[in-house]
Amino acid sequence: MTAGLKSRVPLGLVLLGGLGMHVAGCAKDAGRPASAANVTLSPQQELEARHILAEAVAPVEAPPLDLLPASGVRWPDVRRAVETIQMPKQSDGSMTLVAVVTSHIDQDRAILELVTADGWPAVITATRRGDEVHFDATMGPYPTDPRAIEASRELEAAAMESLEAWGRKPELPAEPLSR
Repeated sequence: MTAGLKSRVPLGLVLLGGLGMHVAGCAKDAGRPASAANVTLSPQQELEARHILAEAVAPVEAPPLDLLPASGVRWPDVRRAVETIQMPKQSDGSMTLVAVVTSHIDQDRAILELVTADGWPAVITATRRGDEVHFDATMGPYPTDPRAIEASRELEAAAMESLEAWGRKPELPAEPLSR
């Protein structure tokens, strides 16, 4: 029994030694990049490669994928834009934060009722005209007060800025595409 054990030990050492040399061999060239390969194609091979690449591209007559209108805003982003408005700081350094209380969104018109962190009510009406969106806001318990009118214009500008920021974020259309 001792003779069988003796014959296994040297074989295990040999295997471990071989593994160590293999790992060391791989580590030797790990920091050096491979040399550049130069491939030269004959005119016929180049023509065949171009033909294969052209077949992989969608046909020219297919309509282009319209991910974002020319105006840079998407109508489905209106609610998200109003929910993430960042109003400019007030003279006392505080921010006017808004929360959407209710919303009603149709094909071309959205009415969103808001409340500010100070408890002021606000209403934003978004109207879609073609690819463009126009905001109209009224804000405050006394909407005709000059400060409320100024705050309403700031709310409109902040809503538009937020909508444009959402337009810069990629989003695929909801309907499935077919080719």
